[in-house]
Amino acid sequence: MLGERAMREGAELAKRLATAIRCAVVAAFVLAPFGACAGEWSGVAKAYAAYANAGCAEAKAALAECENCDEEYGQRAYGALLRAFCVERERPAEAKAAYEAIVRDFPHSFFAEHAMLRVVALARGPERESAQPAADEAGRPAFDVMPVVRVNPSYPDLPQHAGVEGWVLLGFDVLSDGRVVDLHVIESSPPFLFDLSAALAVSRWYYKPGAREGVKVKLSFNMER
Repeated sequence: MLGERAMREGAELAKRLATAIRCAVVAAFVLAPFGACAGEWSGVAKAYAAYANAGCAEAKAALAECENCDEEYGQRAYGALLRAFCVERERPAEAKAAYEAIVRDFPHSFFAEHAMLRVVALARGPERESAQPAADEAGRPAFDVMPVVRVNPSYPDLPQHAGVEGWVLLGFDVLSDGRVVDLHVIESSPPFLFDLSAALAVSRWYYKPGAREGVKVKLSFNMER
């Protein structure tokens, strides 16, 4: 049954996601250089492509070789977020501190919100086994009800600029009024890159009334779509 814990977790994540939406205006200014100055972002984009295709060692090497990755706010923030992802993959015990440093250094931003999403995931721990099978990308979960309101995720600018594709598997419960609660990332590939975009989209989905637990849905991010 959906209990008070699920309600509290859902309310907290909803609040965080609402903050991320408000921060979209800030992020728009941070990401503005992509249109006119894409060449200046080639170094950090190369690092993200290396992370997706080869792993953390190559990504960190690409960041180290980037001459201007520490000069501009957005590039510094993207570099810090990528390094934090690698900390989580290589030294999980240090990940929370790495993400909290991003929240402190880049407050009220897309980067801070993505970091907080990872902090919540770390606190939650690994996904427990569920009897509910995964849904397809159209949002058709095991109880055979499609969302009556379905918001598609936005493609994050830097992964798109770097030509990176991926997917995110999310889990959540549905309240009796159709709202999504207890939303969390179960798994993603490349790890973490698309998590916030996917979570922001699914947080705005609504289903036909009827409480359900353990719903899963997989969202893909493909350059051709």
